[in-house]
Amino acid sequence: MDPDDVIEPDYLERVAAFLEAHPETDMVATARHMLDDATGEVTDTHPLRQHFRGGDKLRDLEKFPLHFHGSAPAAFFRRDRVDELALRFHAEVRPNFEDGEFCVRYLLASPAAPRVGFIGSARYHYRKRRDATSTLQTSLTKPGRYTDVLRNGYLAVLRDSADERGRAPEWLQNYVLYELSWYFSSQDTHAGGMGADAAGVEDEFHALLGEIAAALDPDVIEAFTVRTMKRVWKEILLHGYRDEPWHTPYAMVQRVDRDQQLTRMVYRYTGEAPSEQLLANGDVVAPRHAKVRDISYHGRVLLHERIIWVSGRANLRVVVAGRPLEFRFDQPGSAIRYLRPGRVRNEIEQHERPHPLEPATFSDADEPPTRQERAVVRLARSRLVRRRYRHAWLLMDRIHDADDSGERLFRYLRDQRPDVNAWFVLEKGTSDWDRLEKDGYGSRMLAHGSLAWKLAMLNCRHLVSSHADVPVMRPPAILRLTNPRWRFTFLQHGVIKDDLSGWLNPKKLDLFVTSTPAEYASIAGDHTPYVFTTKEVVQTGLPRFDRLREIGLRVGEADRDLVLVVPTWRNWLQPPLESGSQRRAVHPELFTSEFMRSWLAYLNDPELAKICETQNLKVGFLPHPNLQPAMASMPLPDHVVALSYHG
Repeated sequence: MDPDDVIEPDYLERVAAFLEAHPETDMVATARHMLDDATGEVTDTHPLRQHFRGGDKLRDLEKFPLHFHGSAPAAFFRRDRVDELALRFHAEVRPNFEDGEFCVRYLLASPAAPRVGFIGSARYHYRKRRDATSTLQTSLTKPGRYTDVLRNGYLAVLRDSADERGRAPEWLQNYVLYELSWYFSSQDTHAGGMGADAAGVEDEFHALLGEIAAALDPDVIEAFTVRTMKRVWKEILLHGYRDEPWHTPYAMVQRVDRDQQLTRMVYRYTGEAPSEQLLANGDVVAPRHAKVRDISYHGRVLLHERIIWVSGRANLRVVVAGRPLEFRFDQPGSAIRYLRPGRVRNEIEQHERPHPLEPATFSDADEPPTRQERAVVRLARSRLVRRRYRHAWLLMDRIHDADDSGERLFRYLRDQRPDVNAWFVLEKGTSDWDRLEKDGYGSRMLAHGSLAWKLAMLNCRHLVSSHADVPVMRPPAILRLTNPRWRFTFLQHGVIKDDLSGWLNPKKLDLFVTSTPAEYASIAGDHTPYVFTTKEVVQTGLPRFDRLREIGLRVGEADRDLVLVVPTWRNWLQPPLESGSQRRAVHPELFTSEFMRSWLAYLNDPELAKICETQNLKVGFLPHPNLQPAMASMPLPDHVVALSYHG
């Protein structure tokens, strides 16, 4: 066992009983449950938990190639075979696959097809550290994760088994694909990619990954389902490292804009862009909006995605590289090579299941709508309510505060464009609510979560916000009642300088406001990572920027005596958001974090205080709004003034 992990009291007893019942077992695999070291909570959330469903069982891996096991601490081996093979953990397979390599070589040496006992009743508690310092949690930042593990681990076992058998066994290929999936998913997280410590090994990593992809059978890649393997990841492994050009034989029809009568479709390709011809009713036409999105992982562009918005009023045909593309409305799924009874039932029942009671009203939900929810929908359909919120624009910033681009645009609309049916959404009882009400906008305020807000959301034409968080765009309370029908405008509240495509690409943004030519080009331009085109992205500036400039010009140069310290924030400084909320609590360890200790050390620096005194300056401290709740207990020196975004 690993020294900080835990086994349940009957762990050894259950393994011994299984071995007594199945003496032919080559290896025993026990079920890994995740142990939160901060709370002591144990959860059955390991990605391979499906291997242990259906009770304790012995699996022949040749017959069940979706099964494998690579955790040596949560396994049992035949000691005589270990000694006979002189198996040891290899120091050159670090930081994370040394026990996986040990397990694989042990199983490959089985006299016949390897037989592994999957004992779900023997529970091994793997400790997941809250500070993310375990070997597994930190491995993605280490250079060896991208070089040594691939060369001496995955590639070595694939080649050695292929040399001996003609091809690597399918269970081994599935295990390697499972491991590779983590390299892709780590990049797809908001802060993914190689860590700073691993910088400089990208070329070696991609050369090795290309060799590994060539050692995997294409049909095994297509059929992989052990863990989520996105279609684009499979396309990278199948085509991203090959020299010959390739493109999808189909165009995915993804979206329709009824107002503008446009249809969005995409196809992917490798290498140079193939020839493209777009036909509408037989005539060659140009797309209304189009771009090429680069799809890169770990520092290299591996695929390109062609995004086209075309007229939806004609019969369309797309010819790429001289051949017409098939049109599809769903991504191809994994090739089904193992048909489970549960899969059959689910697929058949999905097509035979009767429609919900009110399919045009209620979205698909885990629970049926309540009587109160049905009443809200009926009221929203009434003539009076529909007239009140006809073509309504609902503007907001965050649920619990305002004074951002959403409020600025709302004020402009009410003062300059009363013909627009504009409303402002905000949590009632907040200081911003009282301020807006005092300024005369009370009759146009909607309390977030109220009945009036629900009725407006069910009828509005536009939802406009400076934030694109899920609670704003897809509020759970509204999704219980309907699928969104509004058009969403992302006003932003700053200029995007970093790559936020991983966070923004999955969101349905009908209008994406940018402020500078460089920002606009970085999002809508060709060979950028964003899915948004010139159709969605506009360069207008942000409403609050004009106000800030106006206020700034009121202060003469002689009176500009403020040194403004404005730290941003870090997601890990706060606990996860509750569903449907944007209100963030401050992590109890905030003041002991290096982030906050560094900023406070700067503010308390005697040299800064001396300079300000000499130059007759004052220091204002304005942390990010998400850190504002901590201001009351922040130990600031006398020469620093605590500032608020709302004061």
